[in-house]
Amino acid sequence: MLKKELNKILPDHIYILDIVEDSLIDCLKITIDSVVGVDIKTTTRISRIIKNSEYFKNAYPAGVRLEVSSPSIFDSLTEPFQFKKNIGKKIQIKEFSSNFTKTLQIESVDNAGFNGFEDSDDFFYIRFNEIEKANILVEF
Repeated sequence: MLKKELNKILPDHIYILDIVEDSLIDCLKITIDSVVGVDIKTTTRISRIIKNSEYFKNAYPAGVRLEVSSPSIFDSLTEPFQFKKNIGKKIQIKEFSSNFTKTLQIESVDNAGFNGFEDSDDFFYIRFNEIEKANILVEF
């Protein structure tokens, strides 16, 4: 319900990836992303939009600590647009059907999955619904 209501007030290019309500510490954590990425200025603007909305004021009349952030490098890619904006980057994936992970470089993305290749130049097409976890590989 909260996600549906928040989607009504957020700009079209902002996607809600996760919402965590912690009643023990009166905190609402919202993770957002967009096709072009999310910077601190955007998270601040989105926080203000949410805090000033009638829905938020009615849902939390006594107040709540609101945290709006973008995904970290430890968060799994979950949406096709996240794979698209990372074309050319290496990711580590674990599929539901395997106990092992693969490291692939994203070559191209469509609505159902992505093409990627390993260092050995083996190409794979991975469907999004087959992915248990997908993380960007950070290399230095």
